Amino acid sequence: MKFIDLFSGAGGFSRGFVEEGFKPILSIELEEDAAFSYALNFNGTIFEKVENDFKLKELKGYVGIYPFKIPFDEESIKWLKFLGTYNKDLNPIVINDDIRNIHSLDILKLTKKRPDVIIGGPPCEGYTGANPKREKNPFNRLYKDETGRLVLEYIRIVGDLQPKIFVMENVPGIKDVRGEIIKEFKEVGYENIYFNELKAEDYGNPSVRRRVFISNIEINPEKTKKINVIEAIGDLMYK
Repeated sequence: MKFIDLFSGAGGFSRGFVEEGFKPILSIELEEDAAFSYALNFNGTIFEKVENDFKLKELKGYVGIYPFKIPFDEESIKWLKFLGTYNKDLNPIVINDDIRNIHSLDILKLTKKRPDVIIGGPPCEGYTGANPKREKNPFNRLYKDETGRLVLEYIRIVGDLQPKIFVMENVPGIKDVRGEIIKEFKEVGYENIYFNELKAEDYGNPSVRRRVFISNIEINPEKTKKINVIEAIGDLMYK
């Protein structure tokens, strides 16, 4: 199944889907360094929107001591193979732009196909209690706050492209606008909306962290043994 990742960052959310056999065909990420990392992680090609068209973007950067160019040249492919991350079967389009500038028709123009799945994690600043400037009125967090409103951009694209499944990740504070989000998804054609709250420490992540995965399906993965930091990443000191 093919998926697109909105607010993709460097690709942590996509990584889980790729490891389960899903294929990324497009991502949208505003921050250039994160878009560069996403392209490196999934052998992607970066584009930016110029007026009403998309232009191939050429970037250079390093991972440690290893130099890379995007689009990949022979030297970059050599290092990707050396690091064990090269996969010729993956070649997503990475749009390095503000999602508010991207129309769903742009996505279809670039991918030539509708995705089976849409994932993504809109910024959480508008909803987290850790933000001292968070709007006091939850309604304003979704409809007034510029960062919080990005959730509506996610819903807009889901509504336009009508994937079989969508999964949107955010902080538990987003449940304060649960009713409004359910209403917005219903207006674009999705009747059953689930707020799946999961604890990171139940799934092999040595971090006490809760996240909400809003989806049109119930998500209840099998829990794993709790581990500490050394158990999780202790082997990295030898690499």
